[in-house]
Amino acid sequence: MKVSKTTRIAAAVLMLASTAVAQAEPVSDWYFTVTMTWTDWNFTDGGGLQANIPVDRSYITWGASENGGMDASYHAYAPDRSRSGLYFFATRNSQGNPATGFAKTDETTATNMLVHYNNAILSSFKTLTDAKFSVSVQVRERDSSDAMITLVDPSQKFNVWFLETLNQGANQGDIFATDFADITGTFDYNGYTYSYTFGDIGNTLNPLGSDCARVGAPASCNGFVTPENNDTILQFGLKITNVTPAVPEPETYAMLLAGLAVVGSVARRKARRS
Repeated sequence: MKVSKTTRIAAAVLMLASTAVAQAEPVSDWYFTVTMTWTDWNFTDGGGLQANIPVDRSYITWGASENGGMDASYHAYAPDRSRSGLYFFATRNSQGNPATGFAKTDETTATNMLVHYNNAILSSFKTLTDAKFSVSVQVRERDSSDAMITLVDPSQKFNVWFLETLNQGANQGDIFATDFADITGTFDYNGYTYSYTFGDIGNTLNPLGSDCARVGAPASCNGFVTPENNDTILQFGLKITNVTPAVPEPETYAMLLAGLAVVGSVARRKARRS
């Protein structure tokens, strides 16, 4: 059977348009990298060793120095626990940045954690009053070589207000307050739109009520109180979900309609000839 040139062209245009409209399967596995860093910090007046900030700015500490020296490796989780501090961990046993790993669509995946070590220190030492931190979240399809997609830009900073208490009477425990809240948004990838949430997945941040005023934070602040000689873990996590097909570009629809128009024209010509 002979096929006319017009018919072949129509079929080619229709096939090209259909291919453009067709979409890949939605992504089920992602690779992520999350970096959390301290950007600013202030202390009360006093002595001791403060602001033990490493190159990756993953922690702030204050309190006694090792054997009276200025050892920058002397951490708040040291055995004698004579320092306090706020640490970002990639995992519980891996201090520093960034946290990397794999996440599945529609599942919550733990990323970084913030650990507050509250240890007894001398009242004459400087203690933290406030700080700021930034968050960077990037993802790409697992095992792909595509460029990373930025979900959370590190240019945004979050405030922390802090009070080192005397750990006596009714006001026991150091107070950590913040204006950080879950970060949400959407992004498009490979013909689909995804939503994401990055935030506190352990429900550690809760309204502090009157303690907000004690640390100088807004009345609506959230946070936690860590008792003396205890630690508080604030676990962060990422969830990518709500997969919906992205709307094709107008040019794609135009190509499809053009293909259908050519096919319709060919069909009408054949009808007239018969």
